[in-house]
Amino acid sequence: MSFDLLNADAVKQCFVSALAEYFPKNRGNIGIAFDASFFTTWSDSYSLDYARKEMGYINAGLIGPDSWYRKLQRLYNDQTVYLGDGHHLEPDVKPRLKLDKVTNQGLEVVAPRILGGSSESSGFLYMACGTGTTTASASDLALATEIARINMRNEGGSATANKATLYFNGFFPKSTVTGDIAEAGIFDSGDTANDNIFLRTVLPDADKISHVQNADAPNISIIVYLCAA
Repeated sequence: MSFDLLNADAVKQCFVSALAEYFPKNRGNIGIAFDASFFTTWSDSYSLDYARKEMGYINAGLIGPDSWYRKLQRLYNDQTVYLGDGHHLEPDVKPRLKLDKVTNQGLEVVAPRILGGSSESSGFLYMACGTGTTTASASDLALATEIARINMRNEGGSATANKATLYFNGFFPKSTVTGDIAEAGIFDSGDTANDNIFLRTVLPDADKISHVQNADAPNISIIVYLCAA
């Protein structure tokens, strides 16, 4: 089954239709925040080098923030991604896709920042991955079993926005401890004892990504759609 992850208008329309059935028509505007995540791993050195260069271009604003997602979307839809130099992207496994939700804590932290009423100056620039399989909940405050955390702009990846859509890309080092990666989260700090979580997403057991230390690099890419219905 193919999936058009990047058609934000179509995604919004699906939620508007669903909410119209659930809420009274005169309820007023309703805010929606949810995410769509891709999980995979890379051991092919050419593909990995290409991906890391692309992250730099995205962070520098030289190419669109959706560039990497378009490639992952093609791979998810069983389409080859040619790089224009005789090579093509070769992930270890077909990207896994999961839709999940932004946490309550994430929304609570963001709200005062919008109004200028928060002393917090850091953004949500950290991505963590883990092996926990507890179902994602809006009340989550951490990953169930975190094994690695990176700064997406400084340690491998990108964090950007286009209008009301947020794009997070995390490339974890090959040195990440061995494990079946099943969960990911976005945080505002590299300090696990003093952070806030923006979102958490969890793969079904059948879709967990097998990672072997020093053999492959885990890659998790997340789009967050902010919509009003």
